[in-house]
Amino acid sequence: MKDEMYIDERGAGRDVVALHGTPQDPEELADFAAGALPDARVLTPHLPGYGRSRELPLDPEDPVSLGALEARLARELRGPAVLFGVSGGAYRALALAARGRLPVAGVFALAGFRRLDEALAERLRGGAAAVEVGVDLSDALVGSWFAPAFARRQRATAEAIVERYVSSAHAPTLVEELRALASGADLEEGLARFSRPVELQVGALDEATPPALSEEVAACCPAARLVRLEGRGHLAHVEAPQQLGAALRAFAIRAAG
Repeated sequence: MKDEMYIDERGAGRDVVALHGTPQDPEELADFAAGALPDARVLTPHLPGYGRSRELPLDPEDPVSLGALEARLARELRGPAVLFGVSGGAYRALALAARGRLPVAGVFALAGFRRLDEALAERLRGGAAAVEVGVDLSDALVGSWFAPAFARRQRATAEAIVERYVSSAHAPTLVEELRALASGADLEEGLARFSRPVELQVGALDEATPPALSEEVAACCPAARLVRLEGRGHLAHVEAPQQLGAALRAFAIRAAG
């Protein structure tokens, strides 16, 4: 029997919550975060329709599952947590910080955003429509998620990651989730009140969530640091795992101080 929201727990130490993207295999993110943070207790929620969590219709009153995440994490956290998210997971991490209902030590956002402009929102809606009718998006996602040089040199790896991420999600849930993110609330007001450290890492060649979106987050957070990763794409933790792992580890230490 699957849980409504399963949480993968690894290690011991200060709490770090890893929030997967839309779509992203939560086990892959848990592997990365736990490997980067050997002295932390890494909690990786599997959102509804992913991994070990049941396929549930999204709540129209809670379309990106923030309330469900808060309720689940409130029972699990042992102290202020670092929130680490990738893309849609970074939006959720920033949203949880902006809402101010959980003890948050800091946010490390890879390919994050506080809102989507209409052009990017329409791309998400188009992706949802394509998933809904079974269109194969593999080639388009390789181009959107990876820097051109990585996609050329590591084509098999890029294709395998795309397949792993897309297949990790229950398709009807993914369709709903993409549409919910496309119309997600702007987090500016809440983030302006969040005084803890925020680190925004973004690939300079990210086509899915361009650097301008991370710049918008940095502009409204009182304690934000923006790092542009030259030559990297959307999934920089796949392209440069050691670099991103070291950055996450350093941030977790700084946020705990």
